[in-house]
This record gives sequence, C-alpha cells and structure tokens, in this order.
Amino acid sequence: MSVIMGTPGSLRWRAAFMRDYPTILGGKNRSQNRSIGGLPYKVISLGHGRRPLRQDNISALYQDSVFCLILPGDGCPQKRFFDVMLNGCIPLVLYFKESDEDGYPTFYQWSNSCSIRRTYPYAKGTFFEDAAAGIDYTSLVVTFDGLSGFDDLKPSIEAALQDKERLIRIRQTIRNYVTLFSYGLPTSSSSSSSLSDVKDKADTGELSSSFSYAPDAFMATLVSIRHYLFHLNDDKSKAKK
Repeated sequence: MSVIMGTPGSLRWRAAFMRDYPTILGGKNRSQNRSIGGLPYKVISLGHGRRPLRQDNISALYQDSVFCLILPGDGCPQKRFFDVMLNGCIPLVLYFKESDEDGYPTFYQWSNSCSIRRTYPYAKGTFFEDAAAGIDYTSLVVTFDGLSGFDDLKPSIEAALQDKERLIRIRQTIRNYVTLFSYGLPTSSSSSSSLSDVKDKADTGELSSSFSYAPDAFMATLVSIRHYLFHLNDDKSKAKK
C-alpha cells in the first residue's frame, strides 16, 4: 500500500493520518515492520520543505502497490484519484453513505457537497434522464467507513486482501474504464480477467505492452453530450404531441 500526499494542517484527515499512522495501521512506532496482512506499506509526506518526488518515482510507487490511500484534499475532485488507477493501483477511500445530495454517497465529508455524482466524470446520475447510465465509482475502489474513521481502515484492508475474487473484480473494472480518465491513452489489446496472485498488480507495462484504440476522455465527453441532446430532443418531440 502506498500513501503519498501533502499534509497541510487545514486538511484534518490527512494531518490526523500522518500524525498517527503507525498506530492506525497496527504498529506502535515508525521503526516497526510496516505491513498489513503481510502487505508492506510506504507512507510519504510531500511539502513542508521536503524535496519533491519526481513524477516517475511516484508512478513507480503506485505501480508497485495494491492499494493507494486517497484522503480528502482542498476540493472534491483530486487528480491523484485518477493517477493511481492509471498506474494500476486501487484507490482506498473514505465512504459516507449520505451526502448533501439525496440518494448519492460521497468519498468525502457530507458537508463538503462532494457527492460522487457531482465529483466524478461520467458517473451514474449524470446522464440526462437515464439513472442506469454511467460509471459506478464504488466498483472501482475499496472503502472504509467514514463515520468510524481510521478505526475501520486496517480491518477494511485486511478484509479486501482476504477476498481475492473481489480484488480481481475491482481491478478488471478499473481496466475497463481507465482510458476514459485520460486523453489519448492507449490500452492493451490483450487483457486478463484473472490474477495469479493478489500482489501481481496491473500496471502501465501491461496497459502499454500492445497498443490499440480505446475510448478516451474526449470520446466519453462527446458521448455524454450526444446522450443529453438525444434525450432533450426526444422530450421536445413528446411535448409537441
């Protein structure tokens, strides 16, 4: 598991995690063996005068991780959320069943107006008059309960590690959608729906080993606009009858 993030004091979830992560993840101090269920973890705090990491080093850490912890930032969307998936890592996020928008959960605090529908592109609920259309973002992540907070983080990781089929399913779903989160990203022409080992992660090497055309963010945006215009015109036609 990788945790790479800035930790300004105003971001309470990040600050609390960086202050107490050895205890949160089951250790007693920072010098102990860092692993959860046999899975090593690495925590890196950015900023505060520290030497910045090169982007290729950050990508390499994501590619070498099963989970990447994504905690709330300054705003609802975070580039990091998509970066980890583009590098074959499963986002590990808070989950709140209720947001300020009825019927839609959030990966942030409810008071931040960050419902999944409002925050992420092509999400379910964003397609005009078609509630079933769009991406179910809960199928792309592993969550821990927002109300329980960090008390639920380690148990959620351990439970996910024990459910190999679940991890296979999540990673395959990420592979199905990942090209929609970038412009012009090629995809592998040969993808596998199974893993020989839960730690044998999908990474950009797999995605780029052989190139083929795949829908990207530009094409997905055109589809969503076309969907809106089609249903809008259909409604106007029905109104004239």
